[in-house]
Amino acid sequence: SNPRRPGCRHNEPVMAACFTAQEHELFVEGIELYAKLNGGEAVWQEIASHVRTRSASEIKAHAQYYLMSLMARNPDLVVAATEASWPAPPSIWSAEENEVFESALAQVAEGDPDRWLKIATLLPAKSADDVQKWYERLVGDLLDIERGATRA
Repeated sequence: SNPRRPGCRHNEPVMAACFTAQEHELFVEGIELYAKLNGGEAVWQEIASHVRTRSASEIKAHAQYYLMSLMARNPDLVVAATEASWPAPPSIWSAEENEVFESALAQVAEGDPDRWLKIATLLPAKSADDVQKWYERLVGDLLDIERGATRA
């Protein structure tokens, strides 16, 4: 079984083993790679195969907590996120950039009109628009997967 770490990042319940930083990085990559499949349980299995250390049910649970965490941090973007799509070619975000992004989401106030700009200043290779679109795409992909899973 997977060891639990103190301070789970996405408020997973005690019964869910916390994802390591590497597992979470692979999870986010998996969302990017497989979100455009038609949803349903096959998506969770594909992401689990990408992460390698988690079952499809653990991936699904982590996705639900991660989605709730993202939505709680910026609920006004949830509607916009359902219409977001990945650009071609997809923007590349490193593990370090994702870590900075997630940390900054928690620290910069949701109502701050300069929220995306403030987060972007922590990410030299990203603009405020890049940051906002990345957030919207992550939420949108998770919502797409959730919708697909409920139809399956």
